[in-house]
Amino acid sequence: MKVHFRNYNRKDFRRVRDFLVDSFPRFARPRNWLIDRWNFVSEVGRIMNRLSESQWADGIGLWEDSGRIAAIANEEEGKGDVFLQFASPGVMTEPLVREMLSFADSHCIRPRKGDPGYMLRVPDGDDLPARLAAEQGLVKTFSPTAGWRSIDSDPPPITGKSLTWPCWVPRETWFHSPRSGWT
Repeated sequence: MKVHFRNYNRKDFRRVRDFLVDSFPRFARPRNWLIDRWNFVSEVGRIMNRLSESQWADGIGLWEDSGRIAAIANEEEGKGDVFLQFASPGVMTEPLVREMLSFADSHCIRPRKGDPGYMLRVPDGDDLPARLAAEQGLVKTFSPTAGWRSIDSDPPPITGKSLTWPCWVPRETWFHSPRSGWT
């Protein structure tokens, strides 16, 4: 596989959506965004955070292999949250992840709490991106547990009118850029 980088443009919207659909069954558990998140962030989230289409697109990088999207690095909606998404587990190679982290470091820096930086969100179990992020100086910051539960566990019963278990999503480890005051 020989991947090459190019910047996202407006015409890629459906291609990214198709990538997300196609990649979903290739992982043992949910790893990439679902298409509803892509649709929401590209319109509602972007507008709510006062980002133009071009400002939002500047934080999205595509890596392609023979014209097909192999991986995406994207900043969510102007707040510095960065995601690395892959077509399949086999695409997640050290050279590609390093290139994606470099993209994040140069294209996804956003102000938060008065400091520029970004927050890389790595699903638990993605050891290669977590290791490379740490090697490149990103600081392990947060692994949410309150209100989050592993998708490998059974959901608790629904009692009354309330669901005692708020969401069924994979856990993530967050890394922040060292030059920021983010925690």
